[in-house]
Amino acid sequence: MKRFAIAILLMSSAAAMAGTKDNKLTIDHRADGFKGKAGAGWTDKDLQKNAFGALCSDGLKVADLQIQRNKKGVAKFTGKCVPQ
Repeated sequence: MKRFAIAILLMSSAAAMAGTKDNKLTIDHRADGFKGKAGAGWTDKDLQKNAFGALCSDGLKVADLQIQRNKKGVAKFTGKCVPQ
C-alpha cells in the first residue's frame, strides 16, 4: 500500500509540473538589461505591460523590449528596466 501511495504522489506531481510549461518564465537580469524565455501562456502584451512585475520590479517599467516567438509560441525576449 505504501508503494502505491508513493507512485500516485509521483505521478500527480509529474502531471502538475507538465501543466505549467505554458506559464513558465525565466529571466536573467544583467547590468545592461535582461533577457529571458516565456512560455506560450505569456502574451506579448503581458510582457510589454510588465504583468505581475515579472520583468521589472520596484516601480520600474519595461523599455526596449524585443520578443521573438518560435512555432510553439515560446518567446525569447530582451529589454531594459527604466524609471517611470
